[in-house]
Amino acid sequence: MRVFYFLSIFSLVGCAARLDDVDDRLSDIQKRTSLLEQKSGMPVGSDRELLDNQRLADTRTQVAALRNEVTVLAGRLESLEYENKNLTALVKEMSSKQASQERESKKVAAAAEPIETGPEADYHAAMKAFQDGEFDKAEGLFAGYLKKNPKGDLADNSLFWIGECYKERKMCKNAITKYQDLIERFPKSDMRCEAMRNQIACLKDLGMEKEAAAFSKVRIAECPKE
Repeated sequence: MRVFYFLSIFSLVGCAARLDDVDDRLSDIQKRTSLLEQKSGMPVGSDRELLDNQRLADTRTQVAALRNEVTVLAGRLESLEYENKNLTALVKEMSSKQASQERESKKVAAAAEPIETGPEADYHAAMKAFQDGEFDKAEGLFAGYLKKNPKGDLADNSLFWIGECYKERKMCKNAITKYQDLIERFPKSDMRCEAMRNQIACLKDLGMEKEAAAFSKVRIAECPKE
């Protein structure tokens, strides 16, 4: 259908070009006819101004031929105008159908997408807010997940990302506290060593180099593989 739609547009453009050509030819013929009629109808005032019968007949024949061509071209022009009108209507109809089909396709695609529900949906919504740079919103959503699921599978992750929300907003003391909550509440969490790493970074940001160095030794002892 899309191919036919573009072919219709090309036909419409071609039709418009033919209309312009016919208009130009009609204008030229009308000018020539006017000149010939003036010649054929010249008043007789002297011998020099007289036209012989043959020349006058030829002139009238040419005028008649031109008038006939004007009639033919006028009919052709009318036909092209009708064709142009039909093609314009067809293109408009095809455009409307295409837009309707695209809207319908979007509706079908949207309906086919699974709607996520439950605790994980809340967590993923919080992650999306974080990825979009909406750290205040993300913190609230992660906190909401923790309140509903304090021992859920993603509780330790939520604590970590709350710490990250604080860290992104340069609230280093709050971030350190949240990382510590994770370390103490979930000692076997996969996020534990990463939380300790970020605590060290926050201590350095606060200008607490000695504390950062001391904590680095603790982290090396507890996370030898990292």
